[in-house]
Amino acid sequence: MGRPEGSQNVSKELKFAVLQLKESTITHQSIAQQLNIHRNTIFNIIRLHLNTVEEPKPKRGRPEKIKTRCKRRLIRIVDKNKFKPIHYIASKFRTADGKRVCERTIRRIYHRNGLRNYNAVSKPYLTEKHIASRLNWAITRRNWMTIDWGKVMFSDESSFTVRSTK
Repeated sequence: MGRPEGSQNVSKELKFAVLQLKESTITHQSIAQQLNIHRNTIFNIIRLHLNTVEEPKPKRGRPEKIKTRCKRRLIRIVDKNKFKPIHYIASKFRTADGKRVCERTIRRIYHRNGLRNYNAVSKPYLTEKHIASRLNWAITRRNWMTIDWGKVMFSDESSFTVRSTK
């Protein structure tokens, strides 16, 4: 539902002026005449101001199961076990009072702290032919001096795996 036709936003300066005049015990009608705005606008500004000065509203929703200290500890566990699956981390982590935490809660804490989960990129293995050609290349240049190496420009930055760790 939108604002009624003809209504306008009230500037901060105008709100401040209304509140200053109200503190000097001037009536709403005389404030409206002095500032040349509608009397209902004066009522609304004062009503909203009185509501915001009161105590802050209590938090809504269920209280968090994991306190800040436990969240920091969880982040440290994740940093130490970066390549472990989430169910492994969930089995290792317990709150300060010994309660287990589900994977979804852990995932939520990950995301709120800027951590994301990614699949590892598979790297191509070196074949016997690649290994032999690299060794041959290194042997032929084994006695090169710094001057010789200064003429070489390395531009290929490939990543590879020499042995499978599986």
